[in-house]
Order: sequence, then structure tokens, then C-alpha cells
Amino acid sequence: MEQDPSHETTPGGTDSVLDEDTGLPNMFGWEAILRIEEDRCRRYGANPAIIAVEIVGVRGLAPADVSGPDVARLVADTLVRCSRESDTVARVAPARFAVLALESAAMASVVVDRLRGALAAAGVMALFGVSPRGSGLGDALRVASGAHPARWIPFELPPGQPHPN
Repeated sequence: MEQDPSHETTPGGTDSVLDEDTGLPNMFGWEAILRIEEDRCRRYGANPAIIAVEIVGVRGLAPADVSGPDVARLVADTLVRCSRESDTVARVAPARFAVLALESAAMASVVVDRLRGALAAAGVMALFGVSPRGSGLGDALRVASGAHPARWIPFELPPGQPHPN
């Protein structure tokens, strides 16, 4: 029997599509969510945006510590709190998160501004990559992994905000 590629088998033998530090979907869960969304897009003509969030620094932490579990929980909580109920947030790598912003391709910059402001207020520096759904699941996965030529938005501190490090 072939194993579903959307599941990761952990050393204990259990399947997991959730990141153990944050409870968010991991890359396997993200892939499964995107497959469902791709079908919905084909069926109904939806046009979501994919937003990649790369953590590059945190106030008071050395650069090597930005992928740790405490930072992951801080970023996850902030992204979930500032995303809309219909959006999906996933942790797709140790220092990378992805947001599936439904019905938002035209409004992606508004979503990014809200997420960027919330992360900056929490002392987190991040780069954002934005891409509409594009040609499908492959593009969305490449955006989330950082390998897609999405429009990367450089990190900028809000006026008067001290640099985190």
C-alpha cells in the first residue's frame, strides 16, 4: 500500500501533518491544504495569494536562534492572531512560515502590511514573499520554500522602531 505523501512518518511511527512546536500545519500539512485549495480554485475560480514569511532576526536573540521553538511559537501566534479566520498559516521550515490568504490576490499587500506590522511590534524581523496562486500547487510550494521568483518585500522597520539586535 502506497503511503499518502501528505503525511510524515515520525520515528515513533505516527503520521503527522502538524508542526510539533506550534501546532500549525507543517510542510506535509501545507501540501495537503494546497491540494484541496487547488481543486477549489479550479472548480470555483478562486484567486488566493500565497505569502511566505522568512524570519531573519528577533530582538535580543542571536541570528542562529531565530529557528528555535520559542521564536516559532511567537511567530505562529502573531501570524494566526493577525490573519483572517479564512486564512491558513503553516510552519513549512524552521524559520519559514506560509500563509494561504483566501480570495486575497488583489489585497495581498494589505495582508502583508498587517502581518509585517504585528511581527515588527513583537520584535521579529521578516522578509515576505508574495505570489498569487499562479499555475498551481508547484508554484505555491516553491514560494513557501523560497525557491520561487515571487515578489520579495524587503524588511523595513516602522518609523521610530528600534532595530531588534
